[in-house]
Amino acid sequence: MQRYPAIYVLIGGNKRYVGQVAGQKIAQRLTQHFQNKANDWVESVLFFGRADGKMSKADTDTLSVG
Repeated sequence: MQRYPAIYVLIGGNKRYVGQVAGQKIAQRLTQHFQNKANDWVESVLFFGRADGKMSKADTDTLSVG
């Protein structure tokens, strides 16, 4: 599995957390979040990427700030 840049949103109750991943698999990054007991508020996750991998780190920076 490739390590494509992506944006993800953790959602739960009235909380939202927007993050980005580049250089590791999205599953690895989300596992890190879910292993942290402080993130037990998370009920669902949205993630955005491109199947063809043509999203750059600069693209994720623009999307996560915008």
